[in-house]
Amino acid sequence: RLALAEAIVLNLVEKRTESYRKLLEIEKRWPEQDLPYVLAGISAYAANHLEDARRELEKAAALESANPLTYYYLALINSTVNQADRMETLRWAQMAVAGDPTFAQGQALLGRLYRDVGRNEEARKCLEEAVRLEPSLSEAHYLLSRVYSDLGNSERAKIEISESERWHREVGNLSPNQEEIIRLLVQVGPAQK
Repeated sequence: RLALAEAIVLNLVEKRTESYRKLLEIEKRWPEQDLPYVLAGISAYAANHLEDARRELEKAAALESANPLTYYYLALINSTVNQADRMETLRWAQMAVAGDPTFAQGQALLGRLYRDVGRNEEARKCLEEAVRLEPSLSEAHYLLSRVYSDLGNSERAKIEISESERWHREVGNLSPNQEEIIRLLVQVGPAQK
């Protein structure tokens, strides 16, 4: 756990090469652990190395990772790289939300993907949940405005576009990748006795 925490901290301070080396050591010593693969995948994604990210995250998925970030990032990568296979992308996002229904960014991604395939009622539910869980997700408000517009509810669409603009002006968040890496650090927790 200490080595994994060290790799996470190295990644947060943008010493990705050192972090990656530490992760490789962990992977060799404990190949059955999914967290090093998840972190390596997020790190590769942050560096825009999408194929490396996919490879690392698929290793975690093969280990039947219980970490929703595994499936969230696989869906995110697939929606960018492989738009032809929308059903696989949707399945990854569904697994992320099933793993943690309170993961607002996962709900927002699933809502976007549902909208992309024309499933606006499901998109509405996911996006409403995303903004309920994390009101500052301006993109989720924007997507929700589009869904309301698609559903013919122009009044709600106006409200959501206004919320999107407000949160976009007001919030100066960490990048999503840093937020997720911090979530991993918290999940590592104290060493077991």
